[in-house]
Amino acid sequence: MSSILIHILKTVVGAFILNIVGVNIVGFAMRSVGVICKLRQLREKVANDDTLSDAEKSRIGRVALRMSGARVFSMACIGLQFGFVYFLYRQWGWLMAIAGCVVMLDRLPDLLDEMETGSRVLKPRAPAHAFLSNCIHFVLIPVLVWMAIGHSNK
Repeated sequence: MSSILIHILKTVVGAFILNIVGVNIVGFAMRSVGVICKLRQLREKVANDDTLSDAEKSRIGRVALRMSGARVFSMACIGLQFGFVYFLYRQWGWLMAIAGCVVMLDRLPDLLDEMETGSRVLKPRAPAHAFLSNCIHFVLIPVLVWMAIGHSNK
């Protein structure tokens, strides 16, 4: 009986940590990709704008250059995603790695919608995939974590 309670506790903690880490890693990567896209648009807009003086163009260019560290950050986050999934695979097996991938992939539509609209996704204007997303987070992820932890203890 106590081993089942310990297993349930491990599952709850594991699913919580998996959600927090997976969602944040993919969030960092996508937001830095969003900054890169905005920088590209800004550079094109400034280059084609004849009303700006050369001094203003160079000041905007310097700001864009300082923000270009987002590329490095984006690549680091993408590498961190692969490292995270590999760590899950090596530590707990393929079920936990699948759970990590599902968590990160499930967050992508929300992030893309946030980048497009510029505001967070809230209940009143939640997209159609929100129900499926909630089902994945509250049903599939704990089941996969339960199975992975149980499989790794054998």
